[in-house]
Amino acid sequence: MVIFLTYFFLLLLCLGLLGIYKLMIKTGAIKVVGILGGIILSPFILLFLHELLFVECGQVSPLKRTEAAIIKKLNERAKIDMAKYSDTKRVVVRQIIMVYKPNRINDDEMEVLNTDNIVKHEYMDYEKQVKKLKSWAYLDKYLPKHINKNEYIDWLSKCQYPFYLAQIHFRESSFDTGAGNGSYIGLGQHHPDFINKCGYTVKEYNSNRRVQVYVSIEYINKYVKSDINKVEELYALWLKSSWKGEKVIYDRKSVIVINRKKYKPYNTNSGLDHNGDGDIDLEDLHNKFKKLA
Repeated sequence: MVIFLTYFFLLLLCLGLLGIYKLMIKTGAIKVVGILGGIILSPFILLFLHELLFVECGQVSPLKRTEAAIIKKLNERAKIDMAKYSDTKRVVVRQIIMVYKPNRINDDEMEVLNTDNIVKHEYMDYEKQVKKLKSWAYLDKYLPKHINKNEYIDWLSKCQYPFYLAQIHFRESSFDTGAGNGSYIGLGQHHPDFINKCGYTVKEYNSNRRVQVYVSIEYINKYVKSDINKVEELYALWLKSSWKGEKVIYDRKSVIVINRKKYKPYNTNSGLDHNGDGDIDLEDLHNKFKKLA
């Protein structure tokens, strides 16, 4: 804020000195313009001096305190939303049951885990993903300092595919919470419509990494309805939430409708067409992700 106000004040000052001064002298309007300029600029000058005073005194200014309070409240809200995933083991087992054993959805999760070999096998795969994520070199190399590594791993571990999700975050945004591609934003490059459905505004989403992770997990829980064995399969759902396992996700003729507007998704995702055959398919996605494993 201090830097912004400094540049703003200097810009106005330079404009006044370079462009207006001579004109005011010639027209005799210097007094009127000076008074008006003083009235307009005085709040900005006072605010600048006010902020500068707190900085020089080593204190946190009221504006900074307000900003910190907003961030704190948003963090607390995200943690409350994530509380439903607090019993991680039961949550993950329930996710597995919903996909592989929907007829046992009303049974106790731990009982199903202990008695069903398919569910047990899938949970073991989940544990392997958590282990891979913890040792994944890309986190140490590319995860920004403002994202706590252990917290990031812990939050991603609330979904069945934590390692896949981390790979998608890197592929989509390089772990940049401020990344944007048209309407798609943040770590997971989610659309504002889905962000709103998760209970957050775009501004709240953009300003908080925890919210962004939460939205990604909600996306997985909403759209994963079938067996996922590879990262490219989960990413296919990222590209097309209605994907049902078909090999080709998009081709040049594909059209989607968002807010009553038609788009050709191949055009915006043509960089994924690894072999340049006019289709974006699972093989293309595999080639994009294989170096991340």
